Amino acid sequence: MSVEHTRPAQGPILYSTADAAKLLCCGKTKVFELIRQGDLQTVVIGRSRLVRADSVHRLATEGTGPKAA
Repeated sequence: MSVEHTRPAQGPILYSTADAAKLLCCGKTKVFELIRQGDLQTVVIGRSRLVRADSVHRLATEGTGPKAA
């Protein structure tokens, strides 16, 4: 039985909270707030909480909260 893994064309798939903050031009406190609100998805590996890259990119393009009419 073969397991095939898919990889993104380039770039990381996970960011540290510090790197996510830099990419979103905000502080780590805001990143943790966005995580608590469910606007950023994370995974825990060992003692590290890492932010999913697709979540960061989605937030950067779509933003948070209700859309203005």
